[in-house]
Amino acid sequence: MRRVRLPEASDVASEAVSLFAVLRDDVRLGVGYQTSGDIAALRRHYDDAAQFYSSARAQARIVGDRRGEAIAAYRRGDVLRRLDGNDEAITNLSAAFEIFQELGDVAWEAISLRTTGQLLDKVGRPADAVQLLQTALTRFQSLNDTPMSALTMSDLGHALLENGQPAAAVGILQDALGLIRRQDNPQAEATTLHRLSRALRAVGRLEEADDAQRNAVSILPEPSSPEDVKLAEIKDLYLTAEAIGEDALAKHFQQVSDRQRQLIREYFDRVAARGDDPRPEN
Repeated sequence: MRRVRLPEASDVASEAVSLFAVLRDDVRLGVGYQTSGDIAALRRHYDDAAQFYSSARAQARIVGDRRGEAIAAYRRGDVLRRLDGNDEAITNLSAAFEIFQELGDVAWEAISLRTTGQLLDKVGRPADAVQLLQTALTRFQSLNDTPMSALTMSDLGHALLENGQPAAAVGILQDALGLIRRQDNPQAEATTLHRLSRALRAVGRLEEADDAQRNAVSILPEPSSPEDVKLAEIKDLYLTAEAIGEDALAKHFQQVSDRQRQLIREYFDRVAARGDDPRPEN
C-alpha cells in the first residue's frame, strides 16, 4: 500500500471540504475541517490548524454534535498554546473540559485538565497547575491508565517544583520515573530524570542530582527535527565537563557545567512546550 504524504493528504482534505460545502453537508464538512486541522497540526502549520479547528467547532454547533465541538475546542487550544496564544488557549481548553464533563467522558476530561495544567505551569501559575494536574491524575488513575498517570505525575512534579515544593516534587517524580521505566518511552524518561535532577538539587542532594541529569542526557533520543540539534552539543558539553573535572581544572569546570545545565533546561522546556499529545481516537 502506498503511504500518503502529509501534503497530499492536505490537498485531499481541502478538496473534500470544498465538495461538502457545495453539497451543504454540514456533518461531513465539520469532519473535513477537523481532518484538515489535524493534518496542519502534524505539519506544524499551527496557524492554519487553529483556523480549521475553529471552523470545525462552528460546524459541530450547527449540527448539535457536542462531542465534536469539545474535541475541536480542545485541539484548537492545544495548537494555540504552541503559538503562545495562552489566554485564548486556556479559554478553549476550559470550554472543552466543560463539555466533556457534561458528556461524562472521563478520559477526555483528564486529558483536557492535564493540558491546561501544563499550560498554567508554563505561564507562571504553578499553584493552579498543581490543582488541575492533581485532578487529572485522579481521573487517569480511576481509569487504570498507567501510562497517562505516569506522564501526569511527571508534570505534577515539575509544577510542585515551580511552586516552591521541591521535597514533594522529588517524591512524585521518583514514583513517575518508576512507572515510566516500565514503558518504552525514552523521551518521557529523560524529561522526568531532568525534572528529578532539578528537584534533587533544590533540596541539596547534589550527587543524586548530577546522577539523574547524567542519566537523562545518556538516554535522550536522537534529534528528529531541526529544533533538537542542540542535543549533540548537550552531550558534548557533558563529556567536556566530566573531562575537565577529572583534570581538576575547577575554575573552568563550573563555567562549562553551568552552560550545559542551561542548554539542557532549554531543550526540555522546548519538549514540554511542544507537548506529547497522547489523546484517544475520536
